Amino acid sequence: MSYRDEGMTIILAEIERAAAGAGLSDNEAAAISQLVDCRVREKLGGDTVWVAKMNKAARNQLIRAEWNGNNLGHIMDKYSIHRSTFYRIIGQAC
Repeated sequence: MSYRDEGMTIILAEIERAAAGAGLSDNEAAAISQLVDCRVREKLGGDTVWVAKMNKAARNQLIRAEWNGNNLGHIMDKYSIHRSTFYRIIGQAC
Protein backbone atom coordinates (compact mmCIF):
# COMPACT_ATOMS: atom_id res chain seq x y z
CA MET A 1 0.00 0.00 0.00
CA SER A 2 1.39 3.38 -0.94
CA TYR A 3 1.53 6.37 1.41
CA ARG A 4 -1.32 8.01 -0.53
CA ASP A 5 -3.54 4.94 -0.30
CA GLU A 6 -2.83 4.79 3.44
CA GLY A 7 -4.36 8.24 3.85
CA MET A 8 -7.47 7.23 1.94
CA THR A 9 -7.73 4.05 4.01
CA ILE A 10 -7.68 6.11 7.21
CA ILE A 11 -10.38 8.46 5.89
CA LEU A 12 -12.63 5.59 4.84
CA ALA A 13 -12.17 3.78 8.15
CA GLU A 14 -13.17 6.97 9.99
CA ILE A 15 -16.26 7.31 7.81
CA GLU A 16 -17.25 3.74 8.70
CA ARG A 17 -16.65 4.41 12.43
CA ALA A 18 -18.75 7.57 12.30
CA ALA A 19 -21.57 5.84 10.43
CA ALA A 20 -21.57 2.92 12.87
CA GLY A 21 -21.46 5.36 15.78
CA ALA A 22 -24.54 7.06 14.34
CA GLY A 23 -26.42 3.76 14.57
CA LEU A 24 -26.02 2.40 11.06
CA SER A 25 -25.41 -1.31 10.62
CA ASP A 26 -21.94 -2.55 9.64
CA ASN A 27 -23.21 -3.22 6.12
CA GLU A 28 -24.70 0.27 5.80
CA ALA A 29 -21.50 1.85 7.13
CA ALA A 30 -19.39 -0.16 4.67
CA ALA A 31 -21.69 0.83 1.79
CA ILE A 32 -21.33 4.52 2.65
CA SER A 33 -17.56 4.14 2.86
CA GLN A 34 -17.44 2.44 -0.56
CA LEU A 35 -19.62 5.16 -2.09
CA VAL A 36 -17.39 7.91 -0.69
CA ASP A 37 -14.31 6.04 -1.93
CA CYS A 38 -15.68 5.91 -5.48
CA ARG A 39 -16.77 9.56 -5.49
CA VAL A 40 -13.54 10.90 -4.02
CA ARG A 41 -11.38 8.90 -6.41
CA GLU A 42 -13.57 10.03 -9.33
CA LYS A 43 -13.31 13.71 -8.38
CA LEU A 44 -9.78 13.87 -6.94
CA GLY A 45 -8.02 10.83 -8.42
CA GLY A 46 -4.42 11.67 -9.22
CA ASP A 47 -4.46 14.93 -7.24
CA THR A 48 -2.53 15.59 -4.08
CA VAL A 49 -4.79 16.75 -1.27
CA TRP A 50 -3.49 18.39 1.90
CA VAL A 51 -5.58 18.13 5.06
CA ALA A 52 -4.85 20.70 7.74
CA LYS A 53 -4.64 19.60 11.36
CA MET A 54 -7.45 20.64 13.63
CA ASN A 55 -6.85 23.93 15.40
CA LYS A 56 -5.72 22.96 18.92
CA ALA A 57 -7.98 25.52 20.60
CA ALA A 58 -10.99 24.09 18.74
CA ARG A 59 -9.89 20.53 19.55
CA ASN A 60 -9.48 21.39 23.22
CA GLN A 61 -12.93 22.95 23.32
CA LEU A 62 -14.42 19.78 21.81
CA ILE A 63 -12.58 17.64 24.35
CA ARG A 64 -13.87 19.70 27.27
CA ALA A 65 -17.42 19.55 25.86
CA GLU A 66 -17.29 15.77 25.34
CA TRP A 67 -15.78 14.87 28.70
CA ASN A 68 -18.41 13.44 31.03
CA GLY A 69 -16.09 12.24 33.77
CA ASN A 70 -16.16 8.60 32.61
CA ASN A 71 -14.91 8.67 29.02
CA LEU A 72 -11.18 9.40 29.36
CA GLY A 73 -10.12 6.38 27.29
CA HIS A 74 -12.56 7.18 24.50
CA ILE A 75 -11.38 10.80 24.28
CA MET A 76 -7.71 9.79 24.35
CA ASP A 77 -8.31 7.36 21.47
CA LYS A 78 -10.53 9.70 19.46
CA TYR A 79 -8.11 12.64 19.58
CA SER A 80 -4.88 10.60 19.76
CA ILE A 81 -3.70 12.33 22.91
CA HIS A 82 -1.87 11.12 26.01
CA ARG A 83 -3.31 11.14 29.49
CA SER A 84 -1.12 14.09 30.53
CA THR A 85 -2.35 16.11 27.54
CA PHE A 86 -5.95 15.33 28.46
CA TYR A 87 -5.49 16.54 32.03
CA ARG A 88 -3.68 19.68 30.85
CA ILE A 89 -6.61 20.48 28.53
CA ILE A 90 -9.22 19.81 31.22
CA GLY A 91 -7.19 21.84 33.72
CA GLN A 92 -7.26 24.86 31.41
CA ALA A 93 -11.03 25.00 31.79
CA CYS A 94 -10.83 25.40 35.57
